Amino acid sequence: MRERYRYRVDSFVRYKAIRTTWEDIQRGLALPEGKHERARAMALEWRQSGKSDRQIVDTALAYFRQQPFYYTLTPPVLTGDKV
Repeated sequence: MRERYRYRVDSFVRYKAIRTTWEDIQRGLALPEGKHERARAMALEWRQSGKSDRQIVDTALAYFRQQPFYYTLTPPVLTGDKV
């Protein structure tokens, strides 16, 4: 990203999804092949640790709480693998 974008978002709090197939879910959760190797490695490590889905979510939330993530209106230019 090299410039700011402004966009409007509408919330549909009573939205009800139509039938979603397992293939749709898998496609929505998939990362492009050959990209995001660090994120893939972290997810694989969490999955292979024997944790339940809930425990993996808790691990991810703890990771975000413990790391020095921050919000800025003046981000640096992103290069390489942005994930």
